[in-house]
Amino acid sequence: MKKKLCFLFGIVLLITCCSYNPSLIYNRVYQYGNYKFKQLDSHSVSFCGFASDQAAQTAQAVSRTFVIPETIYGQPVTKIEREAFMSSTLFDQIVVPKTVTVIGRAAFYNCSAKISASGNILRDEGHLPPLGDNANNEGNNNGNGNHNGGNNNNYGSPFEQYVGHYSGTYSISGGGMGQQNGNWRGDVDKSGRMTVTFDNMPQSFSPILTQTGDFSSDGHNGPPLRGSIRNGHVTGVLFDTPAFQQQMGTFEGHRS
Repeated sequence: MKKKLCFLFGIVLLITCCSYNPSLIYNRVYQYGNYKFKQLDSHSVSFCGFASDQAAQTAQAVSRTFVIPETIYGQPVTKIEREAFMSSTLFDQIVVPKTVTVIGRAAFYNCSAKISASGNILRDEGHLPPLGDNANNEGNNNGNGNHNGGNNNNYGSPFEQYVGHYSGTYSISGGGMGQQNGNWRGDVDKSGRMTVTFDNMPQSFSPILTQTGDFSSDGHNGPPLRGSIRNGHVTGVLFDTPAFQQQMGTFEGHRS
């Protein structure tokens, strides 16, 4: 009898330990069927993408329209994680649920699908392509990253207004590099891909450009930078990291 009770207790303990518990660890990536998701807090999750390439291809075989789940384990999906659909060519249309308020960095960068989004997107760093026909056509892009409608701007591409060649000057006075002054050059294409090079710096930068004209680089290949493009005018800073300890300098320029 005792052996049976111990066995049953062990089974219950094993099930309890293996079951998903959203309160265990926040910001850890979990798997839900064919999807990956992240527990953001005690009452919301983010959608991270497909669990594997095979899972994505299986979804494509069912339909060329992919509907992101509105809830996972009964909790609303409030964010699309960074790079979730980056460079995806599998779907003709992706439907973002109305629960989503944040589009993570480069979530739809270089994605070929049209996006349907009826919710109130409060922050967009995701390189959304033109919104699809199912979007709320009464809305618009208010300049703060909100995408509530299909006519999100007056251009063929949401990055059309930034396309071109840029150049200007920079000045560095910190970060252990001494005093430097020089020139920089940059380009933006229709997909929002941005590249920047500085004189006397061997690496080039590929900042992520948002539809509001803000851009930033994470600094994997050198000091990170951030800035903005407004009416063809660029301003930015090379800023502090643990490696450089302080803001290094500033740069500015214009579209050629």
